[in-house]
Parts: sequence; structure tokens; C-alpha cells
Amino acid sequence: MKESLNFLIGRDIHLPLEVADSIHKVDFSFTGFNSVNNRADVLAMQYGMEARRLMKKSDAFSFAPRINAFALYNMYDADLGGFDADSYMFGIHLQWKLFNGGKNIGKFNKSKAAFHKSEIEYKEYLDKGNMELLQAQRDIAVNESQLITYKTAAEQARESLRIRTNRYKEGMERTSDLLMAEATSAENELKHLNAIYNYNISVFRYELLSSESTQYTNN
Repeated sequence: MKESLNFLIGRDIHLPLEVADSIHKVDFSFTGFNSVNNRADVLAMQYGMEARRLMKKSDAFSFAPRINAFALYNMYDADLGGFDADSYMFGIHLQWKLFNGGKNIGKFNKSKAAFHKSEIEYKEYLDKGNMELLQAQRDIAVNESQLITYKTAAEQARESLRIRTNRYKEGMERTSDLLMAEATSAENELKHLNAIYNYNISVFRYELLSSESTQYTNN
């Protein structure tokens, strides 16, 4: 179980796991990262698209003839070591496979379609990534607002419980009212902890989508 959980969260499978009895809000501040254009996975798709563009360009050259130029220089003389008789030869070899036209067209159209497909996939992936990043930013703002609200409610419930507890000790409060105050306080504490959890998750999601690493501290 420990090894599986460590594997899922990207840690060394042999690291120990510690169960905490509390949860804290992580420190976080926006770094102005509003685009995923330079994220590793997006760049990988961009490079793949560029490779398909070069492949299409390469297949386009298959329609052109192949030209090979060559030169030859020979030296002849009756006397050993003499260099009075020379000969030169230059040539060009032209090769053009006219009957491969249909095959070349099919190959070019295939690479052209693959390039256009990669263009569409890249644009969709980029738009989706930027949309998710903006949504993650909005989630942080919403969850932080809820966190403030539930924190205030939990503090007020604790204070109400303290007052009712003191009044109960003095015989000025009914047992049912005290139990109700305890239940309300516990409920608000749970909502507060859940709000911290939601806020932290939204922060971690933003960091994942922006591919930035941040050292967190508790507060």
C-alpha cells in the first residue's frame, strides 16, 4: 500500500508515509505565469509539429529530378614523373523517375495531412492548457474566499461554545443548548478544514499546470 501510494504521487517507493492529524494552508503567491506555451509537454507537441512540417517539405522534393555532378582528372606522360599530358572530364547525371508521380503524390498528400492534423492538435492542446490554467487561477481565488468565510465562522462558533460552556458551568445554560453549540462548532471546524483542503488542492493544480515548483511552508 505504501509503495503504491508513493508511486502514484511520484515519490521514492521506499520513503515512509506519515499521517498528519491536522491540515494547514500552504503559502502561495502568483508569479504572473499566465500561459502554458513554454511548458515541456506543449513544447514537445510543437517540436513534433515542426518535424511533420519538415517531412512534408522533404516529400515535396520527391517531384524534382535528382542531379549529380562529377569531375575526373587524369595525368599521362611517356617519361616517369612527367606531367605534360593531362585529360579532364566533367559530367552531370540527371535522374528523374517520371512513372513514380502517383506514388510521390500519395506520399506528399499523406505527409501534408499529417502536418495539418498536428497543427490542429497542437492548437487545441495549447488552448485547452491555457483554459485550464486560467480556471485554476479562478479556483484559487474562489477557494481562498471560501476559506476566509469558513475560518471566520469557525472562530465565531468556538467563541460561542466557550461562552455557553462558561454559562453552563454557572447553571445559566441548558444542556441541550450546550450540545447544540458543540455540534455547531464541530461542523464549522470541519467546513474550515475542508476549505483549507480545497484551497491547497487548487494551488497544487495551478503549480502542476504552470510547471513551476514552489517550496511550501505551513502557517
